[in-house]
Amino acid sequence: MAFASIFVPNFVVQAVVRSEPGLRDRALALVEGTSSIRTVIGVNASAAKAGVRLGMTKSQAQQFGEIELRERSRMQEKIAHAALLDLGWSVSPRIEDTAADTIVLDIAGLASLLGSEENIACQLAEGATHLGLITQIATATNLDAAILASRAFAGITVIPAGEESTLIGKVPASALSP
Repeated sequence: MAFASIFVPNFVVQAVVRSEPGLRDRALALVEGTSSIRTVIGVNASAAKAGVRLGMTKSQAQQFGEIELRERSRMQEKIAHAALLDLGWSVSPRIEDTAADTIVLDIAGLASLLGSEENIACQLAEGATHLGLITQIATATNLDAAILASRAFAGITVIPAGEESTLIGKVPASALSP
């Protein structure tokens, strides 16, 4: 068996940026909550660099200069997740819908059609880019190793058969929590 896991880091932020591409190069914070208490639930790298942190109130985040604030959009998240699923189905009919930000494809037997595992991962990354998503993709013969590696390592990670434990031993503890 061979698996490819596609992980979309900072999914809630990417779902919003996907529908408003002009936000990609701006400091962005997403807020959610009741009308009296809205808190930051997502930030991009620019907003984090400016000092905005998860859990801040909306008014606290507004004090960090030119921060774009947007409401969390569950509809945009559903649409981005549907696009992610479509990407997976464009490569394999066997997909596990693991989480909003993660899907796993069974890619066993696809080499004769699509090439090596690395080639398949590159095709998936290119497809994700066309969808406006930045992804981390990992392939492995073990489903859990593929998921963990996609969450832990940027870009494309191809884990050779039998090397799962070596690579997974290098995973930072922070990648173990969803």
